This record gives sequence, structure tokens and C-alpha cells, in this order.
Amino acid sequence: MARQAQQLFLTYDQSAIIEKSPVTYDEKYLYLPVLDQVCRIDRKSGDLCWSAPDGSYVPSTAASDRLTIFDYLCDAKKDRCLSRTWQAMANFGHLFHSGLLEESNPSELEKCIDLHPDRFHSACQKLHGTPFPNCDIGYKLSFFPDMPLVLQFWHSDDEFPAQLRFFWDKNALSYLRYETMYYAVGILQNRLLALMNP
Repeated sequence: MARQAQQLFLTYDQSAIIEKSPVTYDEKYLYLPVLDQVCRIDRKSGDLCWSAPDGSYVPSTAASDRLTIFDYLCDAKKDRCLSRTWQAMANFGHLFHSGLLEESNPSELEKCIDLHPDRFHSACQKLHGTPFPNCDIGYKLSFFPDMPLVLQFWHSDDEFPAQLRFFWDKNALSYLRYETMYYAVGILQNRLLALMNP
């Protein structure tokens, strides 16, 4: 699927992608900000690289990267706009999707946040997040420059495990397919873990 997405990108009119997307570009590459990094897309091959702190670019081998980046660049609607209303990620899908993000046991990331909330605060700030209310710890982040999401975290207690929930703008499906949201969340989770466990 990732290879197909990459090949499909190469068939698209890149001038149309540039016109509708928050990318910069030169003759060889498109540059798309993603969280606190820049994804560099080779315009001839579709190969992806991530920016590194030293100014270099590191090749991406993750299928989730290609599926997320190319879905957004190729399929996001030109007239997309935000509703400014938040919706839980599970509510975008059908009923049988509703439990996919609600594991009975906390994930590695949830355990890490529960034990080290200071690291979570620091990581979200490095991702240019702004505090968000109505939970133990919450942040609003920009996944893409024009596509925000909200993280809401609740600490564990005697009755419930730690829980991290994801909310997207109600019009998020104009930016990404529902299935692709899971790949995007995976990218975010990996980035948070990397920042919390340097």
C-alpha cells in the first residue's frame, strides 16, 4: 500500500499539490512541515526524508510515513477548512472501529506519560503545543500546518488505567482518510516517545 501511494504521488500534478498544500519547494524537492520536523519529498522518486537537528535529512523507511504524507498531499480537498469543533478520533469511523484506540492495557506511551508527566509536557512544548483544558494534561498540536489535533491524557487511579485520547477537527476527513489518521497518530506517538526518551 505504501509503495502504491508513492507511485500514485508521481502521477499527480505537482503544481496542483503545491497550490493547495502548505509546502515549500525547489526543483528537486517538496518540503512539508510535520510536527516539529520537515518531511522532504523527492519530486522524481517520491522518496521521503526527515529533517535532523544538524540540518541534514534522514531517509524514511516507514510505510506509515508514506501513507500519511501522500494521502495528505494527493487527496486532501482543495477547499478544506477547519470547523473549530473537536471530535474524538473513534467517532469518525464506523461502530466497529470504536474500540481500536481503547486498549484495556495502557500503551508504552501512556505508561511513560503516567510516570513522567514532566517529560510529556516538555515533549509537547518541543512540538509547539499549547495547553488544552478539561483533562489531567492536554495539548493542542499542529500535525500539518493547517491540520491540528488535541491530545488529552488522564492519569491512572485505583479504578482506571492511564489513558491518552486523540481528537481531530470535525472536518479532518477533508485532510486525511479515516484509516490514515491511525498512521498519523502512530507517527505522533513515535515522535513523543523519542522526545521523552532521548
